[in-house]
Amino acid sequence: MGATAKLSSRGWPSSNGGTRGFTLIEVMVALVILALGLLGSLVGIMAALSCGINVEMRNDAVKIAQEQSEALRNVASISYAGVAGYNNLQNVITRQVRNSLVSYTVTSTVTAVPPTSSCGGNCGASLVKFTVTWQYKGTQAVPYTLQTIVRQAQCPHSAE
Repeated sequence: MGATAKLSSRGWPSSNGGTRGFTLIEVMVALVILALGLLGSLVGIMAALSCGINVEMRNDAVKIAQEQSEALRNVASISYAGVAGYNNLQNVITRQVRNSLVSYTVTSTVTAVPPTSSCGGNCGASLVKFTVTWQYKGTQAVPYTLQTIVRQAQCPHSAE
């Protein structure tokens, strides 16, 4: 009878006397699979960060529009003529988002509200629209619009 060769667990002849282990190709295939999995995770993390930055910019735009609306309401409570000064007004406000500065362009338009009150007049009511735009990823302009109605505190048409 002749000598028998030791077989590995896969049925192949073992060159190291039966000691189990992985071949170089098996290790390389495992590393490629691991690298592809990590690359997929990295793409997901980058998408989440990008979405988070966009949400932060939108939150700042909402805050800016609310601040502009409150400032207008303060002016309107003092003098209704100040509301007309907001028509076609455009200004740029810069805020810091994470580690970069973002410029927000605020455009406001004032439109008279048609008479709908029981006193027969519009009581100096105006629809004011604030549109805040900013650049996202360099080329994409993103808008946010806030509308509010401002009117005189005392309706000149009502009986006192």
